[in-house]
Amino acid sequence: MPQRTLSELNRIFSVFKDDVEASEFVTIELANNQIVFKYASVELISRTIEGIYPDYRQIIPQKQETKIIVNRKDLQQAIKSVSLFSKLGLFDIKMTASPEGKLTLFAQDATRGKNDVSIECDVSGKENTIALNYRYILDGLNAIMSEKIEIHLIDGANPFILMPHEDQKDEFIYIVMPIRQ
Repeated sequence: MPQRTLSELNRIFSVFKDDVEASEFVTIELANNQIVFKYASVELISRTIEGIYPDYRQIIPQKQETKIIVNRKDLQQAIKSVSLFSKLGLFDIKMTASPEGKLTLFAQDATRGKNDVSIECDVSGKENTIALNYRYILDGLNAIMSEKIEIHLIDGANPFILMPHEDQKDEFIYIVMPIRQ
């Protein structure tokens, strides 16, 4: 759909954000080359962009070497703390999951120093380390509302999945590409 439609939808949400009568849900209907969004008392109709699109399911990793279940807010706080020491412009941090139930985040910059933070989590599978742009993972965490999240890792060269642990597990998948080092 056009970017302008998404901008308008965002504006509608902000207008109704304090309206207690507004629903928490948006109804979305697809028909031919149109999409209809219904929210509160507003109905937004837009055309869809025609074309042939790649099968998005092909980029979703089907296997995992490591599965992490962690408190979303703890992870957000740890990322924000470590990110202060990431390289400017690269926004890189390293994340290591160990089977002993520890997720360690690390960042280092030659001029600002280094920092690491460890948080408790449930880890199944093997130890795994991945370098990532912390901004991307924070964007995904901000979109998830559940208390706990799952991270599925293959290795440091493949995309990983971020998803709610229980609520909306089948409704939301966030894929992040690692930074190759």
